[in-house]
Amino acid sequence: MFSFWHNFIVQFTYDALGRKLSPAGTKDYAFGVEYQDQQIEAIYESGGEGRVVPNDQLSPNSGYRAEYWHQDHLGNTRLTFSDYNHNLIVDYQDDPNTVEDESEITSENHYYPFGLNQIGDWYATTNPENKYQYNGIELNSDLGMNWNFAAFRTYDPAIGRWGQIDPEIKYHESLYAWNTNNPILYNDPLGRDSTQRANAIKKAQEYLDQNPGNSYVWGGKGNPGEGVDCSGLVSKCVVAGGENDPNTGNSNGVKNIADNTTEVEEGDLQEGNLVILDNGSNDHGHIGIITEIVLDGNGDIKTLRMVDSGGTEGPRESTLVDDGDKKYWGKRITSYRKWDTKPDKVNSSTSKTSSKKSSRRRSRSSRKSSSSKDRGNQLSKYFMKHIFGIDYD
Repeated sequence: MFSFWHNFIVQFTYDALGRKLSPAGTKDYAFGVEYQDQQIEAIYESGGEGRVVPNDQLSPNSGYRAEYWHQDHLGNTRLTFSDYNHNLIVDYQDDPNTVEDESEITSENHYYPFGLNQIGDWYATTNPENKYQYNGIELNSDLGMNWNFAAFRTYDPAIGRWGQIDPEIKYHESLYAWNTNNPILYNDPLGRDSTQRANAIKKAQEYLDQNPGNSYVWGGKGNPGEGVDCSGLVSKCVVAGGENDPNTGNSNGVKNIADNTTEVEEGDLQEGNLVILDNGSNDHGHIGIITEIVLDGNGDIKTLRMVDSGGTEGPRESTLVDDGDKKYWGKRITSYRKWDTKPDKVNSSTSKTSSKKSSRRRSRSSRKSSSSKDRGNQLSKYFMKHIFGIDYD
């Protein structure tokens, strides 16, 4: 509840799992469906790639259209569009010789680093306005606040600070700080991320970017661009995150790392954790660093990716789970491991479930640069199948 001058009050209601239900009694939230004045305003896809909205907000029986979102590497929603004429092509220009507006762009947003919306000659916004903009957090303009509302906390982009403290105790920065004061590199709407894990993932990306090919070397511990095996790559990433080399002991590299780290349950998994895998002959036969986690509406893993070194190619990105389907390595997971110790001294178990859902809804991956046509096809099929019950190929 927030109280302002002249007795203005903004009040929010949450369910037992911490999901926001209703602010100020006019808008209601229910498992991805948002109602405005008891009418459906939008139905949101759980992966954060778009939504379904009524064709006409004033006419509930007017049918629905799919609106797709293009987000950058931080989860900022930059462009939204709808394929009004169903030709699988996004029309972005208006024909000045016709009365109709042929442009299918429904909104365009650009941001200053700490989240303020830039003002410019952008595409006009089509109702209902998409409020999930900067970092994919909902913007609330009630009473002119213009605050971003993440789970349980409010962020003011005008000053780059939270109104409430992080749920994780961090000793390297203020508990009110936003993304370690580096919002161009980091994305952590819920304050549960770790600078250590972010630096480890950054090192893993260097291995991918600098891989010359055929760089897998058994026992290799090379730097990016050099020969390295799976445990060598993971050890370098951990060291880049500010911890000592975990590959110490009398076993193979993977077992040594497992013995020197802490097991994590799947429900507590975060990007930057490690994954131990069975290679067919040893349940500690392979290892990677988790770089992407996307959960579905039920909180189950929908997408899981890692960076590892294997085969003959060396450093690579491997998909363990794709659209809920466990792939080769996804069927061989033996444990998850936590190695970072400095930022995450306290866990907030009371808000963990809803926090992880919200933070992982919008991936930091730049993989969303695929063509608008392909994304439109895939998302249209998702909406038709999971919302309207129509399955087609």
